Amino acid sequence: MAAPLLDTIASNGKVFVESGDDSARQAIVAAASSLIQEIENPGEQLARIGWGEPTRAAAFRTAFELGLLQKLGDEPQSSEELSKGTKADPVLVARVMKHLAANGAIKEVDADRYIGTPFSKSTNDPAIQGGLIYSFEGMIPTFQGLPEFLAKTDYQVPKDANNGPVQYGLKTEKPFFSILQGNARLGSAFNGFMAGYAKVRPRWVDFYI
Repeated sequence: MAAPLLDTIASNGKVFVESGDDSARQAIVAAASSLIQEIENPGEQLARIGWGEPTRAAAFRTAFELGLLQKLGDEPQSSEELSKGTKADPVLVARVMKHLAANGAIKEVDADRYIGTPFSKSTNDPAIQGGLIYSFEGMIPTFQGLPEFLAKTDYQVPKDANNGPVQYGLKTEKPFFSILQGNARLGSAFNGFMAGYAKVRPRWVDFYI
């Protein structure tokens, strides 16, 4: 199975490098994701699911909340420099940044010297900021609570929109939009995220009219 995926990456990689074709880019991403699943051993998958992904999200949220990601550009900065203007211990900042660099979210170009990546730089975009806040404070708690919610409801398909995984994960009895109305930060983040998402997604009228 690995060989066809490698062929797909190679052939579409050539097209993408030569033309920047987005369908080729998407094919590369899909094949690369499948390739990881194909060639990782069970121990590596466990490490990624159990430790890698949760700790990456935790480090990313910490760096985002401190404004560290928003400071990163093309000029290398140290953890000491990045910690200025925050209350954070530079040693802690260094640990967070090294973890993010190890996961490719940022780049460490020299010992304790960091620059941004396209995604870390995008955290200055209000739509991306909204998406991150909504993910950290809305979606992730919901999905973390989902297995327990399903177990408590005997694994039945949720039928009550006002008493489902969202309410369980966020520890509230409010309907979804009442949650957003009652939490200014979360509501603003959701609105900003949706507005930005709408700008980059094809409109249905472009297909049906």
